[in-house]
Amino acid sequence: MKSATANEPTHFLLPVMNAPRNARTLRIGFVTPRISSVGGAEIWIRALSRSFRSCQTIGVYSQEPIGPQENFNDAENRDYGGGSTRLRFDDVAEVGSGDEYFEELYYESDILVAWGVKSLPDVVRERSTPIVNVMHGTAELKYSTDIAKESVLWSNFNVGVAAECIDALPPACQTNAVVIPNGSEIERIEPRFGREEFRSNWSANGIFELNPSDKVLLFMGRLSDEKNPMKAIYSLQYLPPNYKLIMAGSSQNSTSISKEMAKLYPGRVGFAEYIPDVGDLLAMADCLVAPSDTEAHPLSINEAWLAGLPVVTHAYPTAISMQKRHGPMSLLSPIDSSPESFAKQITRAVADGREGKIPRHAKEIAWMYYTGKAMARRWESFLHLAHYSFHVSQETPELTHIIPMIPKHKPQAFRQTGQA
Repeated sequence: MKSATANEPTHFLLPVMNAPRNARTLRIGFVTPRISSVGGAEIWIRALSRSFRSCQTIGVYSQEPIGPQENFNDAENRDYGGGSTRLRFDDVAEVGSGDEYFEELYYESDILVAWGVKSLPDVVRERSTPIVNVMHGTAELKYSTDIAKESVLWSNFNVGVAAECIDALPPACQTNAVVIPNGSEIERIEPRFGREEFRSNWSANGIFELNPSDKVLLFMGRLSDEKNPMKAIYSLQYLPPNYKLIMAGSSQNSTSISKEMAKLYPGRVGFAEYIPDVGDLLAMADCLVAPSDTEAHPLSINEAWLAGLPVVTHAYPTAISMQKRHGPMSLLSPIDSSPESFAKQITRAVADGREGKIPRHAKEIAWMYYTGKAMARRWESFLHLAHYSFHVSQETPELTHIIPMIPKHKPQAFRQTGQA
C-alpha cells in the first residue's frame, strides 16, 4: 500500500508531453454514488478504462453498499467483512464499498476521479491523493448544484462533460474548470443480430408485434422527470399507427407508466429493462427520441450518432452549443414544444432516414471526436497534468508556474473556439 508520506519519484518534474514512452502508468480509482451493471456512470467508467493507454483503473468505489446480486460477470465475489464488499466489475477492475475499501483505494491510487459524489470519507482530509470532481449535470438540476457546493470541500480539480456543467459550480471554481466531452465505446453499438432478425426476436418475446413496415422509435434512459418520457409517448397520437415506441430504461414508476400507456396506445408502446447490448436496439430503430428538458453530453444520443441513427431531441443549451460547434447533428424541437410539434420532427427524421444529411454528418463527427478512445486520450492528458501539478504544488511550490494547477481550458473559450 502506498504511504501517504512516501517520497514520489522525480518524474513529477517532467511535463507529460516530454515524458518518455515508458513513463509510469497512472493508477486511477473511480468513485460513484452507486453502481449497477447498466448505469450511465458505469458505462462511462468502462469506456475510459478499456481505452486507457497510460492510465490504469485499479478500483471502483460505490458509496451505496453492493452485494453478490449485482451482475458484473464476476467469478470471485468476496465479502471482506467490516462493511466492505468487493466484486469484479466486468474486465475493468475491482469494485467495492465500505470505508475500508475506500481507504485502500485512496492510498493505492495516484488520482481519484469522483462522478456525481457529494461527500467522501474523512480520510480525504489528509490531502495526499489528488481528487477530480466530474460534473455531468447542468445547473438546471438541483442535484448538480448540490454536488458542486459540497465537492469544493474535498476536490482539487473540476471537470465538466460539457461547458454548461461548469455553470453549476461556484463562481470561484468556474474559471479553471476543464471541459472534457464524453465518448462511447464503439463496441457497444455493434449489433449481435441483423435488423430484421432482432425485430423478429422482439415480436417473439410478446412485447408487441413488429412488422416490416413499422417505424420504430427508441427512447433510452431513465424514466425520470427531466428526461420527459411522457412527451415521447404522447407524440404517438400525432403519428401514423405503424409508428411504435420502445422505452428502454427503468425507474420506480415504470410499471405504473407502462400499464397506463398500454391502455392508451395498445400495441404501440413497449417497455423493457435497459439492454446492455444497445447495438441491437440502435440497429432495429428508425429514430432515437430524447425530449429531455436538460442534458449535458448524453451517452444515449452519442451512441445514436455513432450508429448513424437519426435523433430528435429538445433545444436545451448543450444541444444548441453542440450545433454551433459542429453544425446540425440532431433535429431540435423547443423545450416547451407540444407533443404534436415534437411528432413533426420525428416524421421528418424518419423520412430522411439514416442516409439523411444530418445523421451522416453526426456519425462522421462522433467517430472523429466522441468515441471512447478519443475521450480516453483527452482524459489521460488531463490526468497526467493534474497529477504532476498537484505534487509539484505540494513539494516544490516555486515550480508551480511551469504548469498551472489545471490546464486553462475555460468554458467560455471552449464554446468560442469549437474545440472538440
